[in-house]
Amino acid sequence: MNRLNRSDVQAFASDQIVLIGQIIEAANPRGYSLLDETFSYEPYGLVVRRNDADFRLVANRAISQIYRSGQHLQIYRKWIGRIGVRPPPMLVAMYQLSTIPE
Repeated sequence: MNRLNRSDVQAFASDQIVLIGQIIEAANPRGYSLLDETFSYEPYGLVVRRNDADFRLVANRAISQIYRSGQHLQIYRKWIGRIGVRPPPMLVAMYQLSTIPE
């Protein structure tokens, strides 16, 4: 990001959420833009203690409920949308695919 700030380079490629975090922390967040195109989807996961199926089920159900209810979009808007970044269609689709029935 420093090289972008100094105009040594015109573009920087990295994981989208990492780039978004760097933009949010930049002195002038509006001075940056992200491509609308998503090149790949790499899901993140939560780490839970091995052999703790009960807790894993609670966590999976809670996350799935957030996806089913649409709360994930509110969370996205609150933390990421404030710099003008909308969730790409591929990410929205992956959230929907990640829901599990109650």
